[in-house]
Amino acid sequence: MFDYLELDYKTKRERELISSIRKPISNGTEISFKPPFSIWLKTYILKLKFYKKKLVLGISTLLLIVVSTIMLLNPIVVKFEAYSIKHKKETMALREKKKQKAFNFLMNSGKRRLQQGRELGAYKEFKLAYAIYPKNSEVNQLIIETLAVLCEKEGSYCKDLDDIMNSGVLFKPL
Repeated sequence: MFDYLELDYKTKRERELISSIRKPISNGTEISFKPPFSIWLKTYILKLKFYKKKLVLGISTLLLIVVSTIMLLNPIVVKFEAYSIKHKKETMALREKKKQKAFNFLMNSGKRRLQQGRELGAYKEFKLAYAIYPKNSEVNQLIIETLAVLCEKEGSYCKDLDDIMNSGVLFKPL
């Protein structure tokens, strides 16, 4: 019959506890609630797992990008290497062709000068041809012949001729 009175009835201790909880809240101060260590540890571990997954995902994405870039650039690099080798061969062939052309020009010019009696000009032409191909036997022979003629005519080239005949080397390398 008087059930409503029993529901409202609280002991003195219960009223003190309720008032002590309400006082700080009513004063504007906050109650600091610290969860138990086990809850904090579980939260920390979950966050670590999340960041670890994120890090693994980022690293794997970066690795995928690097590998795909290498795979895409590989044909380009191979083509560039082939082009580079071909270009080098063509450049060397062109240089050799130019050297041969200059050598032939100098040899023909020197021979013409020698036939015309201009031994000094011929000697200079042969020296230039010798600088291009020092192991050519024809240019070596023509230099010796030209020096022999110059030695007979002027006498100042006799020393050069003697040095060549004694040492076997036409000119000293610079």
